[in-house]
Amino acid sequence: MKGTLRKLTVAGPLMVFLLLPAFTRGETAVQAWVQRYNGPGNEACAVAVDASNNAIVTGTSYSSESSDDYATIKYSSEGVPLWTNRYNGSANGLDGARSVAVDSSNNVIVTGYSIGSGSSADYATIKYSSDGVPLWTNRYNGPGNGNDEAIAVVVDHNGNLIVTGWSVGSGGTADFATIKYICVPSPVMTGLLLTDGTLQMEVDNVLQPGTLVIEGSTDLAGWLPIFTNTTPTNVLFYTDPDAGSAPARFYRAFQFP
Repeated sequence: MKGTLRKLTVAGPLMVFLLLPAFTRGETAVQAWVQRYNGPGNEACAVAVDASNNAIVTGTSYSSESSDDYATIKYSSEGVPLWTNRYNGSANGLDGARSVAVDSSNNVIVTGYSIGSGSSADYATIKYSSDGVPLWTNRYNGPGNGNDEAIAVVVDHNGNLIVTGWSVGSGGTADFATIKYICVPSPVMTGLLLTDGTLQMEVDNVLQPGTLVIEGSTDLAGWLPIFTNTTPTNVLFYTDPDAGSAPARFYRAFQFP
């Protein structure tokens, strides 16, 4: 049997594709620093980084006097400990931090669970300044008066906080429980004693819109509201007519949306 040889004609250029491995850039992780926090029993749960590349670590640390406490540590970008804060709840029981976040001012927010007085575990959220000064502590006890544990916290673009976790409801089972905290700036008060014995106060950083309440006291124990403002204004003035009739007079102000 004879074979037939045929000429193959290619119309157009011949294209050849060569498959090469993708180029990848090499990278190596170099250990820059290691820091250990040595207590009777410690468990870190979360870490965050602020705008200055400082690292904030939080978790649970045991104490023989107060059982488990929140323990939050701030390290510089070089690993130098800057401050350490512990939180022992009102019941002197088990307290465990679960999450940490940082806002645009490098304030630190920590949340988790904390045994309350007359309740089981509650949400406990703490805000610290960038220098570690406690600014406020908010607790949440769910409608079931059972165990409540915050698992995560984030900061929105307006500096408000959203905390979420699980909480026992009135039916006895656990629910999602998400809380938003609006961070309200503190008003700034400056007092001027007038010649007629009255006191004029200038209040700055007034929330707009919002409600500002000024309270007065003669002994720092009993406080009574003496002025309420709901008019949108950044600065307001108030004159206390009773300032001259009391041997001592103290003032405080707070505001809310």
